[in-house]
Amino acid sequence: MSGESAWELFQSGQEPSDVRQEVLTSWRRSQMSGVDPEHVDVPYLETNLDSQFSRVAIPIMTGMAELLVGDSSCLALSDATGSVIWRWVSEPMLRNTLDDLLVVEGFNFGEESVGTNGLGTALEIGALVSVSGSEHYVHRFHHVTCVAAPVRHPITRRTVGAVNVTCRASESNFLLRTVVRKLVDELQKALHDRATSRERQLLSAFLDEQRRAAGPLAVIGDGLIITNPQAADLGSSGPLGRSPSPAQRRRKEPTEPAGRARGRGQAGRRQQQPGRSRRQGHRTDRDPAVRRPSPSSQPAFGR
Repeated sequence: MSGESAWELFQSGQEPSDVRQEVLTSWRRSQMSGVDPEHVDVPYLETNLDSQFSRVAIPIMTGMAELLVGDSSCLALSDATGSVIWRWVSEPMLRNTLDDLLVVEGFNFGEESVGTNGLGTALEIGALVSVSGSEHYVHRFHHVTCVAAPVRHPITRRTVGAVNVTCRASESNFLLRTVVRKLVDELQKALHDRATSRERQLLSAFLDEQRRAAGPLAVIGDGLIITNPQAADLGSSGPLGRSPSPAQRRRKEPTEPAGRARGRGQAGRRQQQPGRSRRQGHRTDRDPAVRRPSPSSQPAFGR
């Protein structure tokens, strides 16, 4: 079965058997989030284009772009919510295509708003993802391939953004994953080099104490809190809690993301099914197979 046929089968309400599991699970999340596969308005959000992360990352991304001149490709950088903060495109025709798809600074590609896509899905599952052609949930993206991965701060371990490489679907190749991995490694090394000695001392103190402590643990410094999961669970709004990320705050809003209000009859916004939550693509414990990832067992960090 072709990829397009598998996508059409899923949109008709059936389960294709020859789709990669991570893609099929993402399609289910997209469907539960109410994303319209035929029409989506990519939301524009006020985005900080001059963050500490962007100041570190953009020179490295620009250096990689110089190596890709002559290829039909695009490099993009997003913040932790999936909003594009920088883009480079190798040639005008692909640039026009990506302009039409709104892969432009300020537009947000969170999976809950745009469905399965490189940036949004990589941030959703916290791992490198390739989404090729008809693996995208929204039909208008079927002629491109995206490979993306999240970038975590090496000291805090918090996701600070994501790297994405895009090309035409007909020009997909395995080297895209290598490029993305190399970029993530270089960005994380640069972030580590920029970390203050105080941040490194706090992390070292936390890790030393964690080896001895069994209960809640927090290390507090100037503008930085490091906690283990037990301490973070004491209260999400208290001094030991983790502040929700912008993406988490958006998921808690009662209003629906842009692009969901326009229905398509039976194939548009679907009725809520038993065992599914209305909360931005989450199901209840009755259907754990497609629940969004639970919080990591790694230490929690806040600023």
